Amino acid sequence: ANVRHIEFPDDDRQRLKACCGAGKATFITPNHPEFFTDWMIDKEIVSQVSPLAASWATHGVVNGLGRIMQKFWLANNLIAQIPGNSGAAKEHSIAWALKGHGVLLHPEGGVGWHANVVGSLLPGAVEMGFEALKRGRATDQDCRIWIAPVVWKLAFTKNVEPALAQECAYVEKSLKIERRAADTLPERIHHVYAT
Repeated sequence: ANVRHIEFPDDDRQRLKACCGAGKATFITPNHPEFFTDWMIDKEIVSQVSPLAASWATHGVVNGLGRIMQKFWLANNLIAQIPGNSGAAKEHSIAWALKGHGVLLHPEGGVGWHANVVGSLLPGAVEMGFEALKRGRATDQDCRIWIAPVVWKLAFTKNVEPALAQECAYVEKSLKIERRAADTLPERIHHVYAT
């Protein structure tokens, strides 16, 4: 993607930064409009507030692209979210967050198109937050736990709707997904992902 600028207002940056650091465990839970660029933007945003934050990604990204890429991802503290076997990822995340570094849950390993809709908070952030609170308060009664939703949106510099509509029609046809005539393009795309 050709992301030319990230507008991250100082007030928002400082508010998120205040949730990270010593004596705090922060689980950052972004909403995403698409795949790959989303993690790159999340990583840029998080690097400005908590440079040592860990990030979640699906195991296919971390472990499925060969040894060199696995080494790269692990060196960047990318945690493999393995469906049905997330115990080690959760344990590492809680311990890392309690060190004050933060954990970007990158919606807990599952990316979806939300367009103008803010998606539901996924339960893993809350579960890990409660566990971090229990552990943190065992040694420090002032320990604070944060679940910090991050919402951002891409804005195009030209009208891409005709090309997106054509691509959406191709996907709908290829996947045999019925097009609902009254849906707007964002609603159509959301319907494709939700089906």
